[in-house]
Amino acid sequence: MKILFNNAIFFSQKIGGVSRYFDSIFKKFIELKFPFKVIAPIYKNIYLRDLDNGFKQGLYFPKYPMHKQFVKLNEILTNFIISKDYKSHIIHDTYCSSSLLEIKNKKKVITIYDLIHEKFNNYYNYKDIIQNKKKIFDNMDYFICISNKTKEDFLDLYKVPEYKVEVTHLGCDHMNQINKNDTLLNIDNFKKKYEMEKPFILYVGRRSKYKNFISLMNSYYNCKKINQNFDIVCFGGEEFSQEEICDFKKLKISKNLHYFSGSDSDLKQFYVNASVMVATSKYEGFGLPLVEAMSLECKLLINDIQIFREICGNNAIYFENEEDLKNKLENILYLSQNTKNLQQIKVDTIQKYSWMGTAKKTIKIYNLLQN
Repeated sequence: MKILFNNAIFFSQKIGGVSRYFDSIFKKFIELKFPFKVIAPIYKNIYLRDLDNGFKQGLYFPKYPMHKQFVKLNEILTNFIISKDYKSHIIHDTYCSSSLLEIKNKKKVITIYDLIHEKFNNYYNYKDIIQNKKKIFDNMDYFICISNKTKEDFLDLYKVPEYKVEVTHLGCDHMNQINKNDTLLNIDNFKKKYEMEKPFILYVGRRSKYKNFISLMNSYYNCKKINQNFDIVCFGGEEFSQEEICDFKKLKISKNLHYFSGSDSDLKQFYVNASVMVATSKYEGFGLPLVEAMSLECKLLINDIQIFREICGNNAIYFENEEDLKNKLENILYLSQNTKNLQQIKVDTIQKYSWMGTAKKTIKIYNLLQN
């Protein structure tokens, strides 16, 4: 049995959470000597670029146009190669590719990361995307959800038979396998490199509306004890927009906010040196930054939503609203409030969320489809 992966996410995403998910299970597949191949005629993804050539087919280009004709060419080439591979009977769709509807001779699996489009359609008008996803899902043989909450939402919204859906949590051990002796894990060396004079509150990822980043801004602004002694670092996601910069200036906190991006190695340095990480999102499919933070002994203050409870349990401090966020942030920063020993949280997290476990469970799903 050999599994094929299409090019959907590797064509569109240079680096990011979804492609990192596949990169992590690919590495474990290789350790397990499980046969697979990524069909990516043209791709710009850095993770795929670094994958051994024996497990991929295609050419890496760091930049290319994303106009419709070029996207269509990529889809045609991908489908042609997949359809001619008669030794493979299963294809794993990496990101909702409608072009796979044309392939009839293989069973299809897709990973469901979240239901953002469906849950926040009023914010963004995702009607066309949702209709397209329904067509794709109707054509799938099996679904992998990255959390119990995502499975619950998916079954509720798409009425798929439950026996076709399995949960495989994500892993976090990638963070503990990089730069174990990095001098920048020392706070003084870190401050010197990044020119950070004050201790900081860490926020990781995008700041879209449903991410509720504004609640952190308001809580931070309304507590002088915090904003005079701590900065905020936003790592990853998009750089600050002009609208955000104007908002920071109105609140007179623009000098206190810093944006950084980079590799997992860079991010690890911020987790290790942060005073606390705050997650304000109203909805997530999983919450990988929370798992990464726990695996690196970083304190967590997070919104009290179902998925965060599923992932973190009693290993984090939860807030209910902006006032509660402000009060608990002050307690953590000045009273060292925490739920339990951070070293024990690290051990528990690494044991529970491993990429090898994710890979083995994914292989079981392929075997189920093969039989």
